[in-house]
Amino acid sequence: MNTIEQFNEHVMQTYGRIGLVMESGHGQTAVGEDGKEYIDFGSGIGTNSLGYCDEDWVNAICDQAHKIQHTSNYYYTKVQADFAKRLCEATGYEKMFFGNSGAEANECAIKLARKYSFDKYGKDAERNIIITLVNSFHGRTLCTLSATGQEVSTTTSSRSLVDLRMLSLMILTILWSLCAQRPSGTKKRNQVCNA
Repeated sequence: MNTIEQFNEHVMQTYGRIGLVMESGHGQTAVGEDGKEYIDFGSGIGTNSLGYCDEDWVNAICDQAHKIQHTSNYYYTKVQADFAKRLCEATGYEKMFFGNSGAEANECAIKLARKYSFDKYGKDAERNIIITLVNSFHGRTLCTLSATGQEVSTTTSSRSLVDLRMLSLMILTILWSLCAQRPSGTKKRNQVCNA
């Protein structure tokens, strides 16, 4: 049994895969099980875009794994405190949220937007619409699947979790342009941009 057959026998088929078995890599080059090399333009899908086996990254991971690799978020760690401080300094933000996945980060963004709207405008303001894009992907939780603009993803999720509106990138670009062109005090801008 080859690797693909073994994988398919034991792993749920939750999405389509390309018929390549990646075995190793360095920099931007991935190497298949058959020894063939590929320039990987998709390494960032779902996780990161760091390339493969950067020596500094590998050493940093190994050094940290020799100290402590993971602990519950009930505890503090110096490495997280240092990282959050550096991120705040680099971005100008005051606080950071560390999550395990893009889906968790997107759920956090949805919750923060809802909380901000509720706190600022009240529960009766009916500011509960979240705009996402057609053909987008936001994660595999029920909420982020609801936000995903792909029919294959939304057939198994509950659309009632979040009031979402799917827009094509073209429509979103036009709306953004309208918001940018109108003077900030006009009622029309507020209706379009603060819906």
